[in-house]
Amino acid sequence: MGAENMVPFQVAIGDCVFDVVFRSIAGPMGIAELSPLETQVLVFLLGRVDEDVSLSELALGGWRHRAHAGPDRYKKGISSLRRKLAIVTSIVRIEVIRGYGYRMSVASEGS
Repeated sequence: MGAENMVPFQVAIGDCVFDVVFRSIAGPMGIAELSPLETQVLVFLLGRVDEDVSLSELALGGWRHRAHAGPDRYKKGISSLRRKLAIVTSIVRIEVIRGYGYRMSVASEGS
């Protein structure tokens, strides 16, 4: 893996800091621990902020070795990650794109 493809240990997104090593996300409203699966999905979505991501892309990019899992598994994983983001921030969101997939977005602070 080349250096250009590596994710730094800590990534700032909006008003949050995502720590890949400690599998946590910290924001102005608190800190949430992430499962290994949630961490993989968040790493994938960070590379696609403000882009629509289909369930099949998410299966291949976010779930890696679990690509054989069904759509319900993906939806549960995203739902859990969305809840944890809501605990720590009000501006970083994962939106549902009905009939397609998801989009991670960062709103302006105060909106």
